[in-house]
Amino acid sequence: ASSITKSMLAQEVLNDLNASTNVINPPVVGSIISLPSGQPAPAGYSLYQRGTPKELVWEEKAPVSVARWSADGVEILNGKIYFMGGNNGSIQNITEMYDPATSSWKTLSPMSFSREGESSAVINGKIYVIGGMGLTSVEIYDPSTDTWSSGTALPSLIERGSAININNRIYLFGGRNTSGQNINQVLCYDPSSNQWTAKANMPTARHGMKLVWFENRIWAIGGYDVDFSNKVESYDPTLDSWRVETPLHTGKNWPSTWIANGILYVAGGRTASTYSANSIVAYNPITKLWTSAGNLPENKYVAGTVVLNDKVYVIAGMTALNVYSDKVFAADLNASVEGVYDLYRKDGNASAGTPLVQAEVADGSVTTAKLDSTILKYLKPEITSQPQAQTVYADSNVSFSVTAEGKYLTYQWKKDGVDLTGETNATLNITDANATLHDGNYSVVVSNDFGSVESGIVEVLISDWSPNSLSGLALWLDASDNSTIVKSSNQISHWNDKSSNQNNAVQNTQALKPSFVENSINGLSSIKFSNHKFQFTPVDFSGKSVFVTFITDLIADDEQQILSHSVINVQFRINRTSGDGHFGYAAAIPAYSGNNFGSSIQAQKTSIVALIFAENLEVRVNGISQIMGAKISSGSTVFNQIGARETLEDYFKGSIAEIIVFDDANSFQKINCEGYLAHKWGLAADLPSDHPYKNNAP
Repeated sequence: ASSITKSMLAQEVLNDLNASTNVINPPVVGSIISLPSGQPAPAGYSLYQRGTPKELVWEEKAPVSVARWSADGVEILNGKIYFMGGNNGSIQNITEMYDPATSSWKTLSPMSFSREGESSAVINGKIYVIGGMGLTSVEIYDPSTDTWSSGTALPSLIERGSAININNRIYLFGGRNTSGQNINQVLCYDPSSNQWTAKANMPTARHGMKLVWFENRIWAIGGYDVDFSNKVESYDPTLDSWRVETPLHTGKNWPSTWIANGILYVAGGRTASTYSANSIVAYNPITKLWTSAGNLPENKYVAGTVVLNDKVYVIAGMTALNVYSDKVFAADLNASVEGVYDLYRKDGNASAGTPLVQAEVADGSVTTAKLDSTILKYLKPEITSQPQAQTVYADSNVSFSVTAEGKYLTYQWKKDGVDLTGETNATLNITDANATLHDGNYSVVVSNDFGSVESGIVEVLISDWSPNSLSGLALWLDASDNSTIVKSSNQISHWNDKSSNQNNAVQNTQALKPSFVENSINGLSSIKFSNHKFQFTPVDFSGKSVFVTFITDLIADDEQQILSHSVINVQFRINRTSGDGHFGYAAAIPAYSGNNFGSSIQAQKTSIVALIFAENLEVRVNGISQIMGAKISSGSTVFNQIGARETLEDYFKGSIAEIIVFDDANSFQKINCEGYLAHKWGLAADLPSDHPYKNNAP
């Protein structure tokens, strides 16, 4: 029998192959059948590739009565859409209802309280509106009487969380507390007991995420943690447990989300690059990949989103900063799958019968050997993200990852062309790196039954330099080293010193414990401060070099303490002045004169700052030096606190990544330390062009 070529395939099979880049590996022997999207296959066939729905066609509907953003205040009840509260610069208590039969809105009885950042859910034929800015109260709307009544209040204030009804219970995820801090709390309201109870916390504290019921789990998507979040985490209400899902390509706060034809869609929202976006991405649970799926008809941020009568509605929201929309758009979800086919593969126990679509060959089966290269190219793996080279320091941990499209993929990592035993995942982890074991050229081969592809080569050269190389290492706190952090429910009680001095940073008061944040700075973890602090055994910084790597929230006219003493007036702080678009550093260190300065040193939101306590106090920001004051006879250079002054005055708002203190302030080792921190934390681009370690790590 001759090879089967592309020209011999039926058009609908070609359509399916060309419709999606998420190719999937069929069996070596057996049949492939094509069925209209969503239609079940005969017994013995399992889904091989879901057809890609066409882009949605949007139609403008009647606008809401008042342009505003929604948060989580839009619900469906009895075939109607309800929109409660919101904000357009003024917090609203509006309640209005949309009837799809007439495409018109009707104003209903208002809520007792104006609410923004509220959550809502439908249970037992009534709408529950929950919390919001400054509120713990819950209001319940009865559509049969057009009246509101009081419900069981929250145990504490929650604003900008998200709620969903699953199995006749309301689940409320995340949000912000009375201090404006993101929380990872999960509460469940059971109408049979009329009580709120705590469930397993979300892995990531955040607000502004959206919830959907998908694959028998509650999915929490996007939001804002320390930045615009790309986190996707799912919760099993039966097991009260969490699982991390494939993250979004771009972090999105308050996006629109919906489920259609077995696909999860995320649209619009606010990102780091735009205040309000219109792009749509789709998640395929078979390939576990996100792909582009068109655009909304206008930018939408903090919009309401519901699916009713096989149409998705995107309601109101913001289109830009302080620009509020009253527009409502709807798209027919069925139209997006007309003419779209799903492919199924034949299992070994398939029942007798003739598939609807099948390649005709002499023996009734299609094997790999019979497929021409014009077909194989659609079925072989394709690498979409190559492993990236990075600086690796001795005794550190590092990971290299590959991303590939396809299904039934296998992975094999190689070092210098030789297979690495047991390294058969998409990620290669190197722990306790050393040059003897780990220097070399690494690659990964991605395979399935239709072929294989090898990644590019990543050269790994272990740098032997580390802070342990420094003369007189007095203190070394490294947030990227999980083994040095003691935490419970992500709140940190100990940040342990990696020098030989056992000078651990400690906080035993629960309310003052900072939080642990994964992937905070270029993939490495950091410690988040906001009304929190650590204390350590007092260290005299006189004659020492002090390096701090941190990321700070920029707040106008703000003073934030990085290092200080709990009693003595000695502090290293950040000042930001309004109106100039940048911030500077100020150090109030009594042992030095002329030691305060404002915005003369400009810095990034993420910075490496050094204080060199020599005869003249030198301040270095991202490798740029400034002298600011000579040493005087009186005053203190003794520090024992991180993140605040005596009683949380002028507390630090941001994340601290690493603190290194070592002797010999005049040593060239300070340049090595800058190079080490810059390359480790992905900040080398911020070093000046003449820095010795601008392009290479020490």
